[in-house]
Amino acid sequence: MLLSSPVVGQLLRETVIRPSYAARRLIDLRLSGEAIWTALALVAVLSVLAVAVWQLVLPVTSQEGMIAAGPMVMGVIVASVTIALAFVIYYLGLAMGGSGGFAAALTLVVWFQFFTTVLQMLQLPIALVTPTLASGITVLAMGVAIWVMVNFVNVLHGFQSLAQAGVLLILAFVGMALGLGFILTLIGVSVPGGAP
Repeated sequence: MLLSSPVVGQLLRETVIRPSYAARRLIDLRLSGEAIWTALALVAVLSVLAVAVWQLVLPVTSQEGMIAAGPMVMGVIVASVTIALAFVIYYLGLAMGGSGGFAAALTLVVWFQFFTTVLQMLQLPIALVTPTLASGITVLAMGVAIWVMVNFVNVLHGFQSLAQAGVLLILAFVGMALGLGFILTLIGVSVPGGAP
């Protein structure tokens, strides 16, 4: 099995310590389309479960608007956003002179979603003990996640600098945020504070 538990654990460590190396390993796996889409479905389910656990343990969270939409809707949203992000990173990268393929982009984005879900769950025990420290850990985790994704994009498209990958990510996330906000408004999912 290509992604056994020891391999997954090792890849998680490499993602934090050497994200470029982890990205190359993931791409070199050359997962089949079936394997990638299965991984996407599993990661979407795990993401929904993670939010549900947070909501159960700490009812007042910034994710309550999403969980109110129901697990099925949220799962579809997570999967859709993951696919859309892979497409955006793939096409923007090509427009900026990159050479990555869509299958590799989707593999990296699915892994990134899994990685951030693991980070999210690791923060839960800290949040239960000391919410103040958890806030600092959250900021640190966000920084790590951004650093990982910049390195992933850089390896994917073979850019000459992390700055170029950073610019691509800024463009991608701005576009995704605007698009997601529009879609969530259309389907009536609320955000914290009661706004649609």
